[in-house]
Amino acid sequence: MPGSPDLLAVFDALPGAYLLLSPALRIEAVSDAYLAATLTTRSQLIGQYMFEAFPDNPATPEARSVANLSASLQQVLKSGQPHQMALQHYDVPDPTTPGAFVARYWEPLNSPVLDAQGMVSGIIHHVVNVTDRLSTEAQLRESQAREQQAWAEVDAQRRHLQQILRHLPAQVATYQGPDYVYDFVNTRYTQPFPTRRYLGRPFREVLPEVAEQGLEAAFDHVYRTGEPYHIPEQELWLDLAGTGQPEQLYLNFFLHPLRDAEGHIYGLLDFSYDITAQVLARRQVQQLNQELETRVQQRTREAETARAEAEEQRNRLLRLFGQAPAQINLFQGPNHIWTLVHPRTQEMLPNRKLLGLPRRQALPELPEEQQEPFDRVYRTGHPVHVFETVRRLDRFEDGELHDEYFDVTFQPKFDAAGQIEGVMSFAVNVTERVRARKQAEALQAEMLAAAQRQAQEREALFHILADTPAAVALLRGPQHQFEYVNTAYQQLFPERQLTGRSVAEALPETRAAGFLTQLDRVYRTGETFFGQELPMRLEPADGRPAQQVYYTFTYQAYRENDQVAGISIFAFDVTEQVQAREQREAERQQLYHLFMEAPAPIVILDGPDLVYQLVNPAYQRVFPGRTLLGKPVLEALPELLGTPILDQLRGVYTTGTTLVAQEMPLLLARHDNGPLEELFFTFTYQARRNTQGHWTGCWSLPTKSPTRCRPGAWWRRAASRRWRWPRSLAW
Repeated sequence: MPGSPDLLAVFDALPGAYLLLSPALRIEAVSDAYLAATLTTRSQLIGQYMFEAFPDNPATPEARSVANLSASLQQVLKSGQPHQMALQHYDVPDPTTPGAFVARYWEPLNSPVLDAQGMVSGIIHHVVNVTDRLSTEAQLRESQAREQQAWAEVDAQRRHLQQILRHLPAQVATYQGPDYVYDFVNTRYTQPFPTRRYLGRPFREVLPEVAEQGLEAAFDHVYRTGEPYHIPEQELWLDLAGTGQPEQLYLNFFLHPLRDAEGHIYGLLDFSYDITAQVLARRQVQQLNQELETRVQQRTREAETARAEAEEQRNRLLRLFGQAPAQINLFQGPNHIWTLVHPRTQEMLPNRKLLGLPRRQALPELPEEQQEPFDRVYRTGHPVHVFETVRRLDRFEDGELHDEYFDVTFQPKFDAAGQIEGVMSFAVNVTERVRARKQAEALQAEMLAAAQRQAQEREALFHILADTPAAVALLRGPQHQFEYVNTAYQQLFPERQLTGRSVAEALPETRAAGFLTQLDRVYRTGETFFGQELPMRLEPADGRPAQQVYYTFTYQAYRENDQVAGISIFAFDVTEQVQAREQREAERQQLYHLFMEAPAPIVILDGPDLVYQLVNPAYQRVFPGRTLLGKPVLEALPELLGTPILDQLRGVYTTGTTLVAQEMPLLLARHDNGPLEELFFTFTYQARRNTQGHWTGCWSLPTKSPTRCRPGAWWRRAASRRWRWPRSLAW
């Protein structure tokens, strides 16, 4: 059915890709756009049988290119009606390489040409090349997959941090708002009152007996100022047994502000642990020391003057048992692979690689009986507590072993399924305490033997304290007059005269800071005050900028003739430990806000019932009037019953195959008991594994399309867009 030359010229110049076929499917005319799209010339095509000019690509038989197009053309010849084909994969021969093909995807439309009698005299074959569009969509899907993987890693890190906090052998809680509403409590925190409900209730309502003992003032101070606060040896009286008889407890409290992404305080972190046994033991040791000193005075009256002087100096230099920052180390698996090394542990072994090594390989100098507690905890799941255990360590790898003493708790670490996956050690270095006690015992023994030698050792000890890096000072009398300061203490205030002046006179700012009040209390009661990681602002004399440092220190009363005569001050610089802990807390907060403030909707489904385990705010806004969290998908969205999407989600859980859908139509109610609306979703559901590699659920990043239409209109639009499911999904 060739036309006139003028009509053929018009056909050739058509802006779209067109072919004119005879009823025998031979090419009679072709537009220039069609030639460009198929990489052919007009002389190659005119007169050719359609499927000789464009055969199947042998490398992609699954496309069925010739069969699909032939069926459409035959339908047009028989019906005399146009036929719109679905998206078609139909490669074209590569003119530069004989036998090769170039990939092409088309949207074909075949329309009949009718003669005067209404018979089909030819077919206009029109195609739209959508190859570039499909390539762009594939790149978009790959980008979305990478984003989903990044969010999965963020969620895994958050869960890991929560798991550590939950099993720490210390009391940990977080509070929200100025009423201090419980947001998180670990297992150890709830042990004193296990039947009480904590989450969602204010601190004063849950523990009124604690709030009434003055702790809420410390909460208000931290919440108002943002300054961390430490309350060492806080005395509490609690009726733990429910008998009406309160018991005396001592706790070390650490309070830290919680800040949002803008730096505003929105809550508090409470970290505390029970030190009742240590406080009572220390007081018992002090009492025994006093009794022993009395017997020494009675048995050595011939050296009364020397002994009295030695006793005076010994009381001024009493050792204090401060709480050193705990060393938390994590070990994984039956071989106890070191997965988290505490900075102070690494500082103690500066030249040794620990991370990633089995504990026996990392610490070969330790005997097997000191490795066995790890095996026992991992095997039985029961914690092990060891006090003042000695570790002989080659600290500098020079062959010389150094004795270090620790109070250690070995705690099992469980995964999300409740299986033991490793061991956590919670160690407090008590080397100084043990050495101080041994030194005191040795000193007392020598006092019994020779008072004169004690006096000589006292003088030597003064020389040692003069050059020690720890800050030491002795105060005398109720006015707290500086009687002695060593070099380190004087350097804290290099431009001030301290010796011979009272604290209030030499350091007037201590009154506003509350230190004078603590000194008065220690002098009045004789009870030791421990300052744990308290901040101090140093002003160098040479004009350098001010420096914020942190000290752990003690105010300890010393006695003469059984009366409090003054107070000793002993301080350590703990700036590095405080800064490291603050950095870890900032990283944890950043991880939490990244997830909760993500603009993309995120949901996690757990278990074979696909229970909504986590719904972020962006996802909840898709269903503003429905409760999702904690419910199976079918219970939360019962209108999905009988739809293919449920089987597909279960397929993700059972096979691990990722589900990707583009513009899926679903009839859903956005509010409980609301009308069903036809909503369109583009989403990806991906399987989630546990640490053993087992499927435990799936998670999704959906995007809801605002488009709504009637079913018939949707199918017409779907046909025009060539919408279809990925091949990996089965109904």
